[in-house]
Formats: sequence, structure tokens, C-alpha cells
Amino acid sequence: MSHRSLDSSVVVTGAGNGIGAAIARALARAGARVGVADLDLADAERVSAEIARDGGESLPLHLDVTDRLSVSAGFARFVERFGPPQVLFNNAGVSREIPFMEQTEADWEFTHRVNVLGVLICTQEVAKLMIAAGRGGKIINTTSITARNANPPFAHYAASKAAVSSLIQSSARALAPHDITVTGFAPGVVATEIWEKVTPDPE
Repeated sequence: MSHRSLDSSVVVTGAGNGIGAAIARALARAGARVGVADLDLADAERVSAEIARDGGESLPLHLDVTDRLSVSAGFARFVERFGPPQVLFNNAGVSREIPFMEQTEADWEFTHRVNVLGVLICTQEVAKLMIAAGRGGKIINTTSITARNANPPFAHYAASKAAVSSLIQSSARALAPHDITVTGFAPGVVATEIWEKVTPDPE
């Protein structure tokens, strides 16, 4: 992306740190107007302030991807400032290392609620705005290499990312008639603040 060449309005979820923050900063440097959405508003405000210091445009958004009202309200704030999003990065997610035999129903329900239901809710809510605007749009989802190569302590996380990969396919087919493309990318282990909290073992 060339400097200040991207004339687009973008919302990035989970943008308060790690991969999401890097995506938000890069898009802003390229000229996009960025909604820095995160459950932790302080983190979103910090990243937004960094973008402003670099000369970019952004708006910090407190957004809980598992709560449709929170998502709708966050998107509405973005629309007031920058207009309907043209791009959505579904990046928010959670992960925690738990020995396979110790993983509980609560572990699975929490992980899938954030990682899968969150993607569904955000995709549906942004698609409503994109369809109403009549300009199409792009939705990009962060899945994971673990969706195809899972390790036992991350079974709950890997299964949720496999579900996201499936959801990408169904949502892409559903939204194609509206000129909305849905894609994803699957990173491996990335040295972020979240990964440092996930496991003390770098292997």
C-alpha cells in the first residue's frame, strides 16, 4: 500500500493490540479512515492516538463483538464520523492454552462465542450498512493456521478458527449478490502481547 493512497473507511475489531493494532496503523498510514474497535476502550484510544500522531484519521470504538447492540452502536458511531464502512476486518479473538483433558464446556462456549459468533454478528451488522449504501464492500476475517494443524492444548481455539473458515465460505456466497466479498487470512504464531499471555512456552 502506498503512503496516503487508500481512500476508504475501515473498521478493525480487536484493534487495541497485536495483529489488529498493526492492521489499523498500516491502513491509516495508507490513507484509510479507521475505526479502532476493541473491548478495551483504553487500548483502542491508545492506538487511535498513535495513528493521530502519525497524521492519520481514526476513531476509537468500544465494541463487544458478542453483543449485537454493542456492535450496532459502535458501527453507528463510525457512520456518524466517517460514513458507512467500506471494509471490515473481523480480527477480534481469544485464545488460552489449556491441557486437552482439562478443557471444559465453559472454555469452549467462551472461545466460540467470541471467535465465531462475534464474526457472524459483525459480518451481519456491517453487511446491513454496506447493502444500504449500495457500494458493495469487503469483509476480511482473521482465522488461523491451527484450523488445519491443531495442537491439543488449543483444541477449543483451533475448532473455533475452523468454524470461522467455514463461515467465510457461507457468508461469501450469501453476500456476493450485493457485491460484498468475504475472505480471510490464516497467520501462524505471531509475537504479540496476547501470545505472550497465552503460553509461557515459545515452542
